[in-house]
Amino acid sequence: MDHEGVVAIVTHDNCKPYIVNTWNSYISLNDEKHWLVPMGGMETFEELIKEDNKVQISIGSKEVEGLRTKGTGFLIEADAEVIKEGEDFELMSSKFIWMRAVLVLKLTKIVQKI
Repeated sequence: MDHEGVVAIVTHDNCKPYIVNTWNSYISLNDEKHWLVPMGGMETFEELIKEDNKVQISIGSKEVEGLRTKGTGFLIEADAEVIKEGEDFELMSSKFIWMRAVLVLKLTKIVQKI
């Protein structure tokens, strides 16, 4: 998380993937399995996870040592929830004044891919 990179978060819409993106540096870690992501937009994503909160996350960096060489990536499964109040919301809104909500990701599986 110390190295910038794109994070893709995937849900589905009628059996088609629906993807939103953020930056590594935007994610706050309460602990290794509890991530907070500021949401500026992502309205459609929010509606989709109300129906099925299971998401997949792809994250990586070419700056971090991987399995064989420099560069690594992970495929992560998580349960997603959107919050608009509370302690975690207040914490994130102090860092990201543009956000409207917080995506809470509770990681359930992490697989290093490269």
